[in-house]
Amino acid sequence: AGWIALGVGLLLTMVLSAFAHFGLRRRDILESQVLERTAELRAALYSIGDAVVTTDIHGRIRQMNPVAVTLTGWTEAEARGKPLEEVLRISGDRDDQEPNLLARVLGGKGAEGLNGNDAWLMDRQGGRRPIDYSGAAIRDERGEFGGAVIVLRDISERTQAAAALHQQ
Repeated sequence: AGWIALGVGLLLTMVLSAFAHFGLRRRDILESQVLERTAELRAALYSIGDAVVTTDIHGRIRQMNPVAVTLTGWTEAEARGKPLEEVLRISGDRDDQEPNLLARVLGGKGAEGLNGNDAWLMDRQGGRRPIDYSGAAIRDERGEFGGAVIVLRDISERTQAAAALHQQ
């Protein structure tokens, strides 16, 4: 009976050890896949030719690609965690900032999000440039609001060309 108990105990130990090993290995594989996918998404975000800014559900900056850094004058590290309206100062008029311009997207209302033409972006140093912009809510697989993505395009060259054409 003692030998049988010892044999069963050893067998159970081996089975549990194998189960634990495969479970830990599976977790390592999943973690590796998550890191790989995150790197792919980050590379895509940072490769886009337009300025892209993402926020959390409270409208605080999560990420900014290099084009957004150039347009706003904020580094990504400085902007991270700041309210969107502090970093993206957008106005429909050259002189008047409209602080609630992005509220519709930040509130998670409307699938169409934002779409603005003939707007101005004031950078951190006070410079202004004409932009087109759009924005949309980021939603999870259940459709719940998870933040916002804002895309800006510098249209300075287009505006200058139109002004030159108008002047002629």
